[in-house]
Amino acid sequence: RRRISVTHEHSSNMGKPELAGTVDEKGILWKSTQVGKFTDTFGDSKNLFDTLVASAKKNGANKAAGLRPVEESTIVDGFEKLKMATYFDWLTYAEYLKEVENFGSGIVGAIPTLKPKDTVVIYADTSRPWMMSAYACWRQGLTVGTIYATLGEEGAEFGINQSDCSLLFADGKLLKVLGNIATKIARSEERRVGKECRSRW
Repeated sequence: RRRISVTHEHSSNMGKPELAGTVDEKGILWKSTQVGKFTDTFGDSKNLFDTLVASAKKNGANKAAGLRPVEESTIVDGFEKLKMATYFDWLTYAEYLKEVENFGSGIVGAIPTLKPKDTVVIYADTSRPWMMSAYACWRQGLTVGTIYATLGEEGAEFGINQSDCSLLFADGKLLKVLGNIATKIARSEERRVGKECRSRW
């Protein structure tokens, strides 16, 4: 084992090395206080979906995630301009979990050929529905891949093809991008595109 130190040039400890971690005999860098051990989990949780279940059990009636509704949408100089509400629509932890479980069941019900570890790509802006879609996939043992909504056609094409995904969720406003690259995407019989309605995204 060898310890790795770093020197901060712009801090109160300027010039003084600080311990950054410990490298084991296999060359893996670990936190020095727990070499060979990953960070403790959230309670007895074994995966991300378990953490949601545990949180809902503990905080069921409390607010979990809010969403500001879109009150008005206009096109200005070719770009969409949204007027957002000044209030939030909240889901409690219990409601959030219920929606995730229903969505997860719907995914495998609609596409029974999906198997655990199959990749599902989410192509959308980060939002409450994005996160709920991810949890729904994890609920079913699926692997989640993400493609940034800000990527253009070339980036989206590359990401989708590299992921070899079986299913893709897209924000409705990005379907035009997908339409433009449809002929360049390596297709399989199992690949499908799922569109969440605009009110959710």
